[in-house]
Amino acid sequence: MTIRSPHLIRSGLTATQCAKVQQRVRDCLEILAVWAQARLENPEIAFDLAGTAAGQYRRTVGAFQRAQHRLRFNPYLLAKHFDESLATTVPHEVAHYAVAVRYRGNRVSPHGSEWREAMAMLGAPAEVTHALDVSDIPKRRQRQWTYRCTCAEHRLSTTRHKRVLQGARYYCRRCRNLLVRMKPRDP
Repeated sequence: MTIRSPHLIRSGLTATQCAKVQQRVRDCLEILAVWAQARLENPEIAFDLAGTAAGQYRRTVGAFQRAQHRLRFNPYLLAKHFDESLATTVPHEVAHYAVAVRYRGNRVSPHGSEWREAMAMLGAPAEVTHALDVSDIPKRRQRQWTYRCTCAEHRLSTTRHKRVLQGARYYCRRCRNLLVRMKPRDP
């Protein structure tokens, strides 16, 4: 089991807690191996998730390679709500992994009946979102880009700005005119 963890020092998550997460992942894999009807190999574990998301399962497939499975966890939320995260977030992400292996190639809903069945096998609540306090968790901030219509200036996130660069169009809700990027002012 590989661990990647650039945020560990700042988050307050200890090495002991990381080991407990690893053990919880192994325990969940052992329970779900028979259900998945396949050998569930130890996935890569990363404590690098930022923002308010508690966990994430990622499957990547390269050309001529086997699928790579990766479980990502938010170290800040793990450190702050360790016991609850160990009981809910870790099984949640392992269940996604087991479903992906069992139904490989078949389209299944991310939180559908197959996933709920895996969660039941783990004895964990099949909840899609968490209700953890995130008030003091560091959040990712996107740069704001200035756009203009005929009546006002608008601030678009980097995500929307990139969509504009790819051809998307955004309109003002008030005057219904196209938003156009303003050139940055020279200092």
